[in-house]
Amino acid sequence: MTDLRGWRRVWQVSDRIVFVNLGSSTDSSYRRAVGGRNSGNFNVAHIASPLGMRIGRYPGPVWTLIVFTALAGGNMLFAILFPGNNKPPSLATTTTSVIMLGAAFLLLLLAYRTPGWLLHLVIVVSIGLNAWDIYDSLTTLGPAVFAYSYVLICMYAAYWTSRRYALMYFAMIAVSFLAVLYVRGDLPVLLVLWLVSMSICGAIVLLLSYIVNHLGTLATVDPLTGVLNRIGLSARLDGKPALGGASQSGVMVVIDLDDFKSINDTHGHLYGDQVLRDFGAVIQANLRADDIVARTGGDEFMLILPATTLNDAHGLLARLRTQTTTRWSFGLATWPVGADFDAVMARADQQMYEDKSRPRDL
Repeated sequence: MTDLRGWRRVWQVSDRIVFVNLGSSTDSSYRRAVGGRNSGNFNVAHIASPLGMRIGRYPGPVWTLIVFTALAGGNMLFAILFPGNNKPPSLATTTTSVIMLGAAFLLLLLAYRTPGWLLHLVIVVSIGLNAWDIYDSLTTLGPAVFAYSYVLICMYAAYWTSRRYALMYFAMIAVSFLAVLYVRGDLPVLLVLWLVSMSICGAIVLLLSYIVNHLGTLATVDPLTGVLNRIGLSARLDGKPALGGASQSGVMVVIDLDDFKSINDTHGHLYGDQVLRDFGAVIQANLRADDIVARTGGDEFMLILPATTLNDAHGLLARLRTQTTTRWSFGLATWPVGADFDAVMARADQQMYEDKSRPRDL
């Protein structure tokens, strides 16, 4: 089971629901920046969002789904306890109340330990129960009342999951709603309801997922170089703690361009910007799919190289030397599995300052 312990505002897993979806953005520079074998499944935007914040032990996708399931189950429970007619509650109403309240209670218990597949399952079950409740409605007003749940489900899916999953859930909703109306015999009467509600749901999925992806680009990618910024680096590392739980140690590399201020003073800031862009492009061109590069300061870059030895890292740096004309200093440190990020960075920084203090060939 995937554990969310230590992941502040993000949850990055390829086959699970995604708290910070790194990479389903249509922005090509964004996809290049986030990298990774699974980058096509991700996008990032919830980092700065109020809904993306944890509430105690509950990451955003968990507590928001708790609210939805509790409200849905509580609404059905209210209908059971205070019926509007003298008829006993139907099986659909009772089942929906029990399952939704049970799901809310289970999510409360699991908190940050909630596996992604369970959240997906709750979404699918919610769609199915809502279709059952519509089928069980006594009047044509019932489908109109229950259609609001579809809107909420689409909002949740578009915000928290990738666009692919959100569109899949929208398709499930559209087909199941249409099928239920057909079976009930209400399709001629309620076709306009179906068209309006599905138009709203489709617009929510497309627009909200686009906004989420666009905000992800703004929040996590350095606009000058196209590599990750500090927030994006934090997101990637939060999403794969201890270098993704790899069984082998990795390497952290810090790079600082030498005398960059003099470059700006001598040639101007536009030339300095081009130097940074070219340097970032060279780094990205030499990295593997799972490697991470981020611009952590004005002229500072950081590389995270999972499952890499010091010799391999030195080989990479030697290649970078031959492909760049700007002088730069570096420091590197091994990152053992489970080691603290700050401690590793302190060792790499120390090596970088020692390298910078050495005499340079003119």
